[in-house]
Amino acid sequence: MTIGSPQDYRKLGLERPQVLEQLYVKMLPDIEGSEPSFLLLSDRPLFYPSFNLVVKAQSGSRTLYENYLISVDFRKSPP
Repeated sequence: MTIGSPQDYRKLGLERPQVLEQLYVKMLPDIEGSEPSFLLLSDRPLFYPSFNLVVKAQSGSRTLYENYLISVDFRKSPP
C-alpha cells in the first residue's frame, strides 16, 4: 500500500494536498484472519483540518484506489 501519487489523484479527479509530503505509510504485521492494516505517520505535527487521502494497493495486475476523507478535531479534550 502506498499514498497515491499526483498522477493517481489526477485519475480520480482530485487535488493532491501538500500535507501528503509530510506523511508516510507503515504496514502492520499480518495477523491471520484479519484485513491488512497500516499506520499513517508523520514526523511533524499536522495542522490541516481535513484532506483527501488516496491509498493505492496493488496485487498482481490489479490496482485498487480508495479515497478517504481525513478530518482532525483540534479542540482540546477535557482533563
